[in-house]
Amino acid sequence: MFLNLLNTNLIPTPGTAISDAIDQALTSFPRSEENASRTRVIILVSDGEDHEGGAIEAAERAHEQGVIIYTVGMGLNRGDPIPVLNDNGQPSGWVTDEEGRPVTSRLNEDLLRQIARTTSGAYFRATQGGDEFRSIYRQLFGMDREELTTQQITDFEDRFQVILAIAIFLFFIEFLLPAGWWRKK
Repeated sequence: MFLNLLNTNLIPTPGTAISDAIDQALTSFPRSEENASRTRVIILVSDGEDHEGGAIEAAERAHEQGVIIYTVGMGLNRGDPIPVLNDNGQPSGWVTDEEGRPVTSRLNEDLLRQIARTTSGAYFRATQGGDEFRSIYRQLFGMDREELTTQQITDFEDRFQVILAIAIFLFFIEFLLPAGWWRKK
């Protein structure tokens, strides 16, 4: 349900707050002594631009909790202009600064490497083939695993009332019509 809601327009103010993302991910892990011995991993996919600061401190908090962060760098070192999309999702220009110059997003591999190194993780550069995710999967496959419990909740919505009302209405109409009326038709 939540994955269907995700899109690139979900966050109205552009920018990256890596520390907030790491902190939010840390809150999603169960907090118990039993789970403290388990390997917990965050996979951070980003261009590495941190507009809010505090990414290294957040990585240190993750390391203190025994969480490993694998980082995947997306983007170009030279930078690329950020497109503005129209209502149809088509590019219609570029994001500009106060002086009208196009704003570029640059890959900050140094920050992403430092985040991964702080938590004993690894940095991967994104490729079109997605080999970096296969490499991360191979590393994850060798770690301790724990099966989490899942619970499926089904909430049925009763929709029989409309059909029942129509059936009752037609039943009463039958009494109002003279006998044999439908045979004459």
